[in-house]
Amino acid sequence: MQLTGGNHDRLQGQFDIGGVLSDDQHLLYRVVGLAREVDTQVDYADGHALKDDRLYIAPSLTWAPDEDTSLTLLSDFMRDSNGGSLFAYSTPNGHTTNTLMGDHSFNHLDQEQFSLGYEFRHRLDDTWEFRQNARYGQVDLIFQNLLPTAVDTNTGNVTRIADRFDQHMDTFNLDNQLQADFTTGPLSHTLLMGVDYTWQDADISRWRTQAPGLNLNAPQYGLAIARPNAANSLSSIDYDQTIEQVGGYIQDQIKFDDHWIVTAGGRYDYVRNALDNHVGASSNQKDNAFTGRLGLTYLTDFGLAPYVSYAESFTPNTGTDRNGSAFDPSMAHQWEVGVKYQPTDAVLMTLAAYDLTKTNVLTTEIVGGVNTGFTVASGEQQSRGIEAEIKARLDQHWDLIASYTYTHAEITKSNRGDEGKRPANVPRHMASTWLNYTFNDTPLKGLSLGGGARYTGVLYGDNGNTYHIDNYTLFDAGASYPINKHVTVSVNAQNLLDTEYVATCDDSYECYPGMRRTLLTSVKYSW
Repeated sequence: MQLTGGNHDRLQGQFDIGGVLSDDQHLLYRVVGLAREVDTQVDYADGHALKDDRLYIAPSLTWAPDEDTSLTLLSDFMRDSNGGSLFAYSTPNGHTTNTLMGDHSFNHLDQEQFSLGYEFRHRLDDTWEFRQNARYGQVDLIFQNLLPTAVDTNTGNVTRIADRFDQHMDTFNLDNQLQADFTTGPLSHTLLMGVDYTWQDADISRWRTQAPGLNLNAPQYGLAIARPNAANSLSSIDYDQTIEQVGGYIQDQIKFDDHWIVTAGGRYDYVRNALDNHVGASSNQKDNAFTGRLGLTYLTDFGLAPYVSYAESFTPNTGTDRNGSAFDPSMAHQWEVGVKYQPTDAVLMTLAAYDLTKTNVLTTEIVGGVNTGFTVASGEQQSRGIEAEIKARLDQHWDLIASYTYTHAEITKSNRGDEGKRPANVPRHMASTWLNYTFNDTPLKGLSLGGGARYTGVLYGDNGNTYHIDNYTLFDAGASYPINKHVTVSVNAQNLLDTEYVATCDDSYECYPGMRRTLLTSVKYSW
């Protein structure tokens, strides 16, 4: 159980409890929960604070009559309530102000979701094990925002529209698996095969009306703004989309000579995408694809494991474009070559290079530097990069985690005039490090002190590369101390130097300020 307080009037409580319900210890339970009340870091100019509240609970029950069989019933519920999109005005020279472009009388996001499901496992014999996982879920979302469509930089006048997005979604997933562990001569096999089914039904409507303007030099908030609906909407999206996907898969992981591991697998998918468009043309789209994967790893006697792999994927795209048309599925294939090195249990180092190509990648539609609020599919994107990471316990006191990522990303096919451009929101360089010191043999035994840094390189805000977001470096720190075997107190600071930066942008003058300094104090009780 843990209580957390911090700046921005944060108050949060969370718990994770579980135990045995029956004398024979065959029936177990677990309940995880969280409740949070907190203001956001940005207030409106009239002093109105915005909330970012959450309520979450997830009870589960496990029945395990013997070591070969178990059934776990799962459920969860979550409610989010906040002030919607908190984007601030960004000037033509790239400076982000504290002037919010929305209005607290209209902007808000309310979302409720729940799910029910189970995980079943039964070992049939020494070779075969059957698993079945199922889950039904439901999401209800209301999302309202005021969106700027034009800014007069001379007068500071902003033209806005009121945007309302409503969604009710039902989902169901069922996965049946058979796993066999066996040998054939010198070969050891882990064979996995299965059939899964996914169903998703989304009832979505989006309405837009003209809204009162805003003057950046003297903003007024708390205005009476009409809620968009079918009767007063300037533009509308209103459809029911049902996506059904059936897939069959098989994979064999083969180990031989205590050094070589070969992984080979394949999957076939059939998808039906039925769009019942209430304001335009309906459609019934059917797609199918076979995808595969192949990997090879060599395990040395001194902790080095070089590997190479190839994998393909097939993913249905949800939603529609501005014309109400459904998107084609996204296809991808990736080559990866790398090495893992673990000379001792205290050190793990990884280095990998990859080449990833994806088709029909969904991105935000930007027209004339303005976010239209609609989605478009980019023809093809390619990413090539290097990833490196080290996790090491240097001695009995010091622990180190460090990582670096280099990404060369490019739009390779497009009918929107952005071929050769860099995809939006993909930095070329990212790096992070964290160093921790623990006192083990002094009067301060148990005290842990840590600090680190996170770097994000320059990235573009749109696929046309018409504007960019500057790089930034953030510093973090933390400390924890066990008062006794039950109680631990911790203090954490994110963005310790309170650096001002832009996290991302929706268009050339709608940008989201990054998280400023966040201070958290927690008390954790364990038993």
